[in-house]
Amino acid sequence: MKKENGLTLIEVLATLTILFIITSVIYSVFFGVNKNYIKISQKNKEEQQVNLIFSTIKSYHTKNVIYELKYFDNTANGVDDGSYFIGAPSASNQLGDDQIEYIYLYNYKDNKIIKIFDKVTKSVSINTSQTEYKSVKVTLKFKGQEKEYDTFIKRY
Repeated sequence: MKKENGLTLIEVLATLTILFIITSVIYSVFFGVNKNYIKISQKNKEEQQVNLIFSTIKSYHTKNVIYELKYFDNTANGVDDGSYFIGAPSASNQLGDDQIEYIYLYNYKDNKIIKIFDKVTKSVSINTSQTEYKSVKVTLKFKGQEKEYDTFIKRY
């Protein structure tokens, strides 16, 4: 009888199949983790911007008697690419980046919520000494996102 050294075709195919299965599992786990990391990073960045914008508006609302919110329209080729600004006495400090879809400001008058600022009004001057501006609701939404962020700001 002859002594045979080497591998048969079936052994090579079985080894390649097992190697392929292990590689595909490692590959899918790696890219799944990477995809989740990107999603979580974007969410954290968005929430940091929301906190910064809300705290900036709250700071202006509580420390200034009069401040202004303004929307500067940069629309080009039908693409809405405007920016939001805040300031006292005039709006000169940008709120967030160009990824903000909208910022709405509401007040309460006669137990009704009234929208007082959006892209259409473009500019509003808030006098916090007036009763209807003591408490305002701020709503914010980013482009391409479903979630809206709300907060209430009161001046005592």
